[in-house]
Amino acid sequence: MLYEAGWVAISLGIIVLISYWARSKQIERASQSLLKRKAFYAWLVSALITVACFVSLVWFWSEKRITKLVFVVGMYIFMCGAIAWPWVLRDTVTPLEVVALVTTAVGSSLLFIASINTMVVPLTSYILFHHLVVDAFWWPLYGR
Repeated sequence: MLYEAGWVAISLGIIVLISYWARSKQIERASQSLLKRKAFYAWLVSALITVACFVSLVWFWSEKRITKLVFVVGMYIFMCGAIAWPWVLRDTVTPLEVVALVTTAVGSSLLFIASINTMVVPLTSYILFHHLVVDAFWWPLYGR
């Protein structure tokens, strides 16, 4: 049975997927230079690993019925950044896009903090790496 973290992840995750679908043309247009380079495949592999880590993380927290406030708050902040990003994405990097990426990275940081002393630290470490280094740092500077 899902607990708080699971319901937050599922309900907001559906909104994230709808947002990405609704803005898919803009995401594709903004990613054209990245798509033409081999760097896209490195980013794609990292993103897929991140998704697998995130799903595993949500399953762990839901299954164990752990309700650390920092985890639930981190989940909300993480999802808010993920929901906002496709809506603020433009052909060039904007301050709002950076705010959305940093918001996701802050949420990832809280997920990592909540996981300290649990068996999911490797999962949250990778999620944090992807959102802090790959998305919040590399993407605005080199992704386009």
